Amino acid sequence: MPKGLITRFIVALNHLIADQNMVWKSGVVLEREETRAEVIEDYAKHKISVRVAGRNTRGLLAIVDDQLERIHRSFPPLRYEKYLPCNCEGCKNLADPYAYKLSELRDFAKTGDQIQCRISRKLVDAAALIEDLFPGKPTRVSIRREQPQAPEPEPKKEVFVSYKWTDESKAIVDQIEKALSTAGIALVRDKNEVKYKDSIQGFMERIGRGKSIVVVLSKGYLESKSCMFELTEIADRKDIRDRVFPIVLEDANIYDGVGRLDYIAYWEDKEKTLDGRMKKVAGANLAGIREELDLYAKIRATIAGIVETLADMNALSPEQHRGSNFQELERALKVRLTE
Repeated sequence: MPKGLITRFIVALNHLIADQNMVWKSGVVLEREETRAEVIEDYAKHKISVRVAGRNTRGLLAIVDDQLERIHRSFPPLRYEKYLPCNCEGCKNLADPYAYKLSELRDFAKTGDQIQCRISRKLVDAAALIEDLFPGKPTRVSIRREQPQAPEPEPKKEVFVSYKWTDESKAIVDQIEKALSTAGIALVRDKNEVKYKDSIQGFMERIGRGKSIVVVLSKGYLESKSCMFELTEIADRKDIRDRVFPIVLEDANIYDGVGRLDYIAYWEDKEKTLDGRMKKVAGANLAGIREELDLYAKIRATIAGIVETLADMNALSPEQHRGSNFQELERALKVRLTE
């Protein structure tokens, strides 16, 4: 492991240092959204460990993982392996739980097989273990949660819609709203819910907690800070396959690997540009700007995994939906609302 790796990591995320003083030679405690992450380098063992606790562990882990990936890529000859901790009953309360290689977990997850913990001998769901910690790709080494998160309240039986305010997207949302209204299903959308001076972010977080969300994907949506905030909020609360009902517009281009890479590059450039501008001004009084940089890092780190999941769902084309007056969408939503 190259010397100075943890130092570069601390400098890059200095705006997240807890109390602006929880940092030492080989580690740091980061804080964001009532969540803390302890990142420690053990140079002798060639290992970096990350432990998290708080309200939004997945969001902070995505930021940590993204920054570690960037630093590792700056050392081309460097080879490394990622590990995730076991979450079985035998390991749950251990200070040093068994750790699986991420590559091994992915192999088991692809075939739907369970993997055996070497400590408890219990079988663990490999796919669920990966998804439990990250909406996208996991971070580098042993990561565990120290405190259980308080369960969120049961979401109401509402159908939300997440979309970009373009003529094409608004037109299809209008059609969906009319078709669902005829079926007795109310569509919760921003123009009807967000009143003058209401919190826009509060409504977007409400969408993220929704039990059923129609997502109208377009190029503009996937390049919109607000829309991607909503999508990452949705992904943070898991069950994206059950909760999201996608409508994919033609210009979204999510079914092609090159198209998906373009979105990763787009958000990487946004993060790099904002980070560069921030370094040209004094570090004080940047409230809101640092949070925006964190959001860009989170989007960049998770967009590939989220979009891959959506692309794997048979969304039907907008023309097919219009041709049936959105009957397939209506049927799927009715099933979901009765669960």
